[in-house]
Amino acid sequence: MGGAKLKKITLTGLIFTSCLLGGYAHGQIVETAGGRDFLTLAIAAKGFPMTEESGSKELKFSDLCASFGATLVKNKGLWATGPFSNFICSAEGQTGKDSGASDAPWQLTISAKDGIKNFLVTFKESPDAQPRTILSYDIEGDMTVLSMLSKKSFSQLLAFYISSSMPFRSAIPSSETGNSVKLIGLIDALKNLTPPDSLDLFDAGFKGGMWAANRLGEMAIKGESGGKVTWTAPGIRGQLSKGYVFVQQVQGREELLRRVDQMIKDESGGLLGGLLSLGKSAYVGARYGVPFGGQGVMKAASMIGIFADLRSGVASGVKINYDLIPAKTSTTGDGVEKFAWSRFQLGYSFLKSVNWGVISRIDATPNLGVTTLDYDFRPAEGTDFVKAKFKMSPAPTVGLEFGMEKNTKLARIRAWSFASFSMGILPLDKGHSTTSTRVGLDAYRDLFKIGSLSFAILGFGSLEQTKIAKKSTTEEVASGLPAEKTLSLRSFYAGGGATLTW
Repeated sequence: MGGAKLKKITLTGLIFTSCLLGGYAHGQIVETAGGRDFLTLAIAAKGFPMTEESGSKELKFSDLCASFGATLVKNKGLWATGPFSNFICSAEGQTGKDSGASDAPWQLTISAKDGIKNFLVTFKESPDAQPRTILSYDIEGDMTVLSMLSKKSFSQLLAFYISSSMPFRSAIPSSETGNSVKLIGLIDALKNLTPPDSLDLFDAGFKGGMWAANRLGEMAIKGESGGKVTWTAPGIRGQLSKGYVFVQQVQGREELLRRVDQMIKDESGGLLGGLLSLGKSAYVGARYGVPFGGQGVMKAASMIGIFADLRSGVASGVKINYDLIPAKTSTTGDGVEKFAWSRFQLGYSFLKSVNWGVISRIDATPNLGVTTLDYDFRPAEGTDFVKAKFKMSPAPTVGLEFGMEKNTKLARIRAWSFASFSMGILPLDKGHSTTSTRVGLDAYRDLFKIGSLSFAILGFGSLEQTKIAKKSTTEEVASGLPAEKTLSLRSFYAGGGATLTW
């Protein structure tokens, strides 16, 4: 192991040790004895009925195990997970000799006791070796194992969690790695999560209680199309110790597993559980912006904002933003300006991973909002200016935001643009029409973690222009004033903030 770097990796439900070696050297890996396929998985059930009635349907473990196992083999799971080559199902009461399950190197045992469903993954280095625990995952709730497995989204998410918690989440036969390496996987239940920009490729095996991994390179995301996501890499040639190239996500895997864990709990808890879990997986933040440039009162109109991104339950994908400019007063030789403003927005994001050079993800977020504004200008005596007053409270708006994002080792960088328009449906807003456009750049940098909480700092800059047109009253028109008045506000903000993720 000379020159090797040892790293102990702890994930939700998994603790294992890997040895990351540079170059293309191959370690001395112990081959599986007895002629067994190294990636054979046995799925066993115990402690719960093998059949149950659900409405007009009869649920059978044998049927559900077959569909569940299919998402754990040959990279057929979500995001092309599922490293096993084949699987065997055995129900309680079947002997290992009859089912062939006892000869499988990998075992997934599903059990239920006192309302807790346990999914235990073990590995045996040889037929006579003691099994080593890779993953022990508990789910609490009233739903039975069969009813949970009968839900497609639950079954998909559980298989994804199991695969992603293993030393390798995918396995590609060496016969398929000559000219290029490709993984194509369904998105389905992971539509609100961002797939990783890259996946690590390595040759691996198990020896002396340790997973040894010889890194071979990485796969880069190509993009999404037709409900699938694709990663590709140049071809890999040479002898592989197990006949496979193994794949795993390294960067961001712990957060991904936390989010998928919450999604699984939401699915197993039904609608009520989903409603109760709205705040169990999210990130929230606050920011402060200082104005640069602008005119009059806008030069001193600092902005305060809070935001949240819900990541679990029935509200997964929802984004909330609230920005506020407290009341400001500016006195000049032209007169006195007073200004106060706030904006609340509620949106839902649609995400898509791409491979466009420096852009790895795009998103679109339609949203509804409410804007309040109070502007008052009193001209100084002896000037030719006229007084003006604009008051909107509240003004409903509709908007659409587009974003482009890139994750780097230093920070997550996101460029965005936004436009919103007043709806003009409330009595206080019928006399106004508003148009607001913004462009900006955000950069997030992770700082540290405490348990499941992750802290990050935020830097941002934004340019905004808002136009408000107000129709004059009948009295104003009769006095010869213009039939329509316009207020135009332009501002540039730069600032920072902090985010908290769990």
